Amino acid sequence: MNMALEKKALRKCVLQKRRKLSQTIVHRQSDIVFEQLIGLSVYKKARCIMFYAAMPDEVQTDKMMRYALQDGKQICIPYIHDKNGLMDAVFVFDVDQLSKGDFDILTINSHDMEFANPEDIDLMIIPGVAFDTAGYRLGMGAAFYDRFIMRANQAFCLGIALDCQIVNKVPIEEHDCSMDAILTASGLINSKEGKM
Repeated sequence: MNMALEKKALRKCVLQKRRKLSQTIVHRQSDIVFEQLIGLSVYKKARCIMFYAAMPDEVQTDKMMRYALQDGKQICIPYIHDKNGLMDAVFVFDVDQLSKGDFDILTINSHDMEFANPEDIDLMIIPGVAFDTAGYRLGMGAAFYDRFIMRANQAFCLGIALDCQIVNKVPIEEHDCSMDAILTASGLINSKEGKM
């Protein structure tokens, strides 16, 4: 099977599992991930954190974003310019100001945007379809994050996932970036100790 087909098959399989989870399970696992996240030294040291606005079947980030703002941190979320893979980070000053944008994902109203310099981001909280124990990530296939990580090359990349998203092996290509660690309700995986 070629790489694209392998990725497509794995993506379909994990998304089916993820979409079958009840909201109770998603929220319970999200709360556990949140509690673990705020205890990590990499979170405590970070001044600027990039989160993502979660879809209903992903680890929920609303509580994390609110907590980080109250904690005095700068936070930003992805802003997709177009479907060709161009992504930036836009600051969030009030979680309640986010509204639904393209792909039904929460975003900032385009009139009020202030972009973050990727080089100023200390910690990136990264979603994915699947992750493996070596730290590799399978996304939705547009390579938005792979391109952005190259620009935010000093940020600690923390993949967060529901337990059903961890697989034995993600098929990888040269451009695929690995995470510095992955956090699930079951704990921290593949922490690159020197970077924590």
